[in-house]
Amino acid sequence: MSSSRCRIPLLGAVMLFASGCFGDYAPAEEGSQSTATPTSGVSSTTNLAGTDASSSGSPLLCEHVDLLILTDVSVSMAPFANGIVDVLLALGPEIEDTLAGVGTYRLALAYNAPPIVNQGAFSVPDEGQGCTQIGALVRGQDSCVEAFDGRPFLTDADDLGSGLTCLAEGVISGGVDAAYERPRILDSMLAILEADEDPALAACNEGFHQSPDPLVVIVIADADDESDATVLEAVTRAVSTQDTASLRNIGVFVIGADASQCPSEADNECGAQPACRVQEFVDRGLINTGLEGNVRRFNICRSLEDNVADVAASLLDQLSAVVVEACR
Repeated sequence: MSSSRCRIPLLGAVMLFASGCFGDYAPAEEGSQSTATPTSGVSSTTNLAGTDASSSGSPLLCEHVDLLILTDVSVSMAPFANGIVDVLLALGPEIEDTLAGVGTYRLALAYNAPPIVNQGAFSVPDEGQGCTQIGALVRGQDSCVEAFDGRPFLTDADDLGSGLTCLAEGVISGGVDAAYERPRILDSMLAILEADEDPALAACNEGFHQSPDPLVVIVIADADDESDATVLEAVTRAVSTQDTASLRNIGVFVIGADASQCPSEADNECGAQPACRVQEFVDRGLINTGLEGNVRRFNICRSLEDNVADVAASLLDQLSAVVVEACR
C-alpha cells in the first residue's frame, strides 16, 4: 500500500492513537481551575511490567486489557488529521512493545456517531441490524479483515498497524454522514459498555469488552460532547456496568484541548475547544473518587508539531501510565 493511499483510510482509525500527539496536563478538581502542568508517566523505553514478563518470568501486570479508541470525526477535526496520522505511523511496533507487560489485549475503534458500514464490509451479522447504531465498533472491508477473521476488533495476535488501517478503511470509504456533526462521545462509550443489554449491539461488537477486565478508553476530540445523557447519568450508568462499585477498572486517556478552560467555550491557541462534558465525566467518575491516576490527557495542539517522534514517545508514556493504573 502506498503512503498516499494509506493516509486516507488511516484518517479515522488514526484519530485514535494519533491523539497521543498532545502535551500532558494534570487533572483538575471539580469546580476548580486546573493548570497545565506535566503529568508523570511510565517511560516508553520499558514495557508495562518494567521488563519482559514472558522471558524473565516476572508476573504480568494483568492478564488482559481492552483498549477502545473513541474518536470525534466531525469536520472540525480536519486541521489535526494529518498530524494524527503521522504520529500513528511513527509508533509502529512500539505500541506492541508498550503492551508487552499484559497477557492479552483487544483493541477496537468507535466513532462519536453511528458508523457507516461500507457495502464491502466483511462479516456483518444479520442480527446486528447492519451495525450502524451508535456504539457499534468500526468494521473493516473483506480485502483485509479476513486476516483477523472478520472481528470488529484487533488482538495481540494481529498486526496493529495494518489492522487499524483496515478498520478505518471500512468506514472512511463509505462517506461521512451528517450525524457526525453531533459529537455524542459519552453516548458512544455507554453503548459499548452496555452492549450486552442490546442484542443487536452485542452481535455487532461480539463481546468486545467484558467486565471486570480493565478497559482503557482513548478519547480524541476537538469539541464538546453533545450526548443525550447528562454527565451524572453517564457516570451512574458506566459504574453499573462494572463488577465493582466504582470505575477503578476503567482508564480514560483524553486527547483534546486544555480542560482548564472549562466551562468556557473559547477556542484554545490551535482552534480546538475543550470537551468539558467529558472532563466533568472524568471529574465525577474518577478524579473525585480517588482514581485520578486512571486519567491522562494530551493537548490536541501537539498534533500540529513537526517532531513526530517526540510526540509519539510522549503518547506511549501516557498510554502506559493509564494501563498500569487500570490494571491495579
